[in-house]
Amino acid sequence: MCIPGQDGEKLAPEVDSLLNKEQDQVICKKYYSAFTDTILANILREVKEIHICGLMTNVCVQATATDAFFYGYKVFIWTDCLGYRSRKRHQEALDKMQRWYATMTTASKCLEQSQTATPLCKPVLYFVNGSIPSWRVMMVLHEKGIDFEAKRLKVMSTPKETKSIEFLTINPRGLTPTLVDSDGAIITESLAILHYLEQYYPHTLSLLPITKADHIKVLQRVQESQNLVDIYEPLEEIVFKTPEHEQSAHKSSIVKTLTSIDHELIFWETYATKSMFIACDQFTLADCAFYPVVTYLIHRGLSIDKFSALKDYVERIRAKSSAIKAHPRGWGPKGGKVNVFETVRTIVEGCNEKTVDLVEKVIS
Repeated sequence: MCIPGQDGEKLAPEVDSLLNKEQDQVICKKYYSAFTDTILANILREVKEIHICGLMTNVCVQATATDAFFYGYKVFIWTDCLGYRSRKRHQEALDKMQRWYATMTTASKCLEQSQTATPLCKPVLYFVNGSIPSWRVMMVLHEKGIDFEAKRLKVMSTPKETKSIEFLTINPRGLTPTLVDSDGAIITESLAILHYLEQYYPHTLSLLPITKADHIKVLQRVQESQNLVDIYEPLEEIVFKTPEHEQSAHKSSIVKTLTSIDHELIFWETYATKSMFIACDQFTLADCAFYPVVTYLIHRGLSIDKFSALKDYVERIRAKSSAIKAHPRGWGPKGGKVNVFETVRTIVEGCNEKTVDLVEKVIS
């Protein structure tokens, strides 16, 4: 802390000599954050991004970065221009700021950016591992070769990170995926993000066909991919959210859902027999929208052995670089810890023979 009017309040001569008295403004603050009880927010009202350096990393820098984030600024921290006493606290502060509040950079990177007009930051994707919507967006980003920063949010923790005040500031619905583009634009909803990336990254690989007929098919398949998600959802509600002693009361719902899944897969089997990919002979947004859906169901125990064309399609996409890079972390080839389809098979075992046979036909 500095006493007003004393030498300790003055800037070092080396810093003072760099100031432009007509353009630069010096603000004296009393609290950790440079925004608290100062006119800084008013001065910066036309500014969209701010760059922060100084000391201490885990005190004034972090407090100022946090306030700047909530004011809506794009925040950059110059990591090579920070002061600290404890390396551990310094690193903890950097980790927290990078997770929520700021993009880490250096003075040299900023200088290079100012000289070349290259973007200083990457698009940021907030995602949940294993989530179909997040998976879709990751496939498009990797297929297009767009360099991005992935920020994983944990939803198995209490409280969920998607419900943190920081994330709700970015997306008030608290849902992933959420894409924050390098210019600060925020896009939510997976299918909307797919179309956004195709529209606003024109110099990357196009994932929409040129011909009108194929273009129409792609747009339709993108939307249709959600049908399978919506049909399957009741099974997860029963297996994961319904007390075990109450699950048997949902036998009729299980049978109905399994039958609907089987009917829906017939559509996709037909699509897979007609072209190399799910909409046409070009890999498109439709594949990025659908492949995570069917692969997720397989991970949950679905067998598609009887759908030979669809099975070949899945294996073909699985070998692609973008599919490999977007594959959920920690997911092996043997499926998930909970086999949803085997669980519901067990639940309906007490039904009449006709119903059991129907379920076996659908699942096997």
